[in-house]
Amino acid sequence: MRNHLIKIIFGSGLVLLPFIAAASEPSYQLVPAKLEVSLAPGERAARELVVTNQTGAPVNLAVSLEDIAPGSSSAEPVALRAANTSTYSLLPYLSLPLTRSRLAAGESLSIPVIINLPANLGVSGLYGAVIISFAPVEGTASAVSRLGSLLFVRLSGVEKNESGRLLGFGPIGNHFFKTTEPPAFHIDYENRGNVYLNPYGLITITNRLTGRESKQGLDPWFVLPESARSREVNLSEGLPLGFYRVKLELNLGFADTVTEQQTSIFVWSYALLIFIIIFLIGLKFGLKVMRFNSTKS
Repeated sequence: MRNHLIKIIFGSGLVLLPFIAAASEPSYQLVPAKLEVSLAPGERAARELVVTNQTGAPVNLAVSLEDIAPGSSSAEPVALRAANTSTYSLLPYLSLPLTRSRLAAGESLSIPVIINLPANLGVSGLYGAVIISFAPVEGTASAVSRLGSLLFVRLSGVEKNESGRLLGFGPIGNHFFKTTEPPAFHIDYENRGNVYLNPYGLITITNRLTGRESKQGLDPWFVLPESARSREVNLSEGLPLGFYRVKLELNLGFADTVTEQQTSIFVWSYALLIFIIIFLIGLKFGLKVMRFNSTKS
């Protein structure tokens, strides 16, 4: 199951946060990173994205559309397709009045996105992405960047099958962490329905010796239909020396369904390691002394 999950991780178009390739800082900004729209078949809607040139030089930008492919087996961080390859594709119903422009240093630009749905749609959700590509104006720096904003359309009046499950939860690597190393965990989730879900939850860390608890909330993240997604969660700081129970309470993102799963970790320090070594050396020396005294008597 674990190997199978690894093959389909990111297959749901995982994390098309605004992503940057080979960009220098300061760079560019595109907001919002994700647009969620609820429409009925046959409806039309207009939305806007705002892009800002935060560099000190002018730039040429090009706007394009790309498909997100739920259920893909790709292990790439971003599962995008330039053409319509999915029944969940929003691309056939998107249009861009503006496809090219130039931004001066520090300038912002609104980019309209038009969604025009046909009346005979039978799917429960449609997904796509608007991609902004930046190219330097001649004579300026040569860095090239891309930013992306996800578009999620949920179809009202269409039957939906909301179904998902927690596949696994545990520490990344092994169960041992240094006191200076914030523990990291993986959450493996599978969307078995036909509409995207936004699971969220809470991680509770309990010291088994003292009973002291700490909690860390998990903001909602998306999982596209018929896809699996693995999320990495890093605690905000390291933990004191001890043995801990870690409990995940995960709202599956539909019907207020909550599931739980637990794991254990041990947090150690070099001081503890040195103490154990000294103790073992002392114990070995003490046993030798006892055997020597017993042979003399």
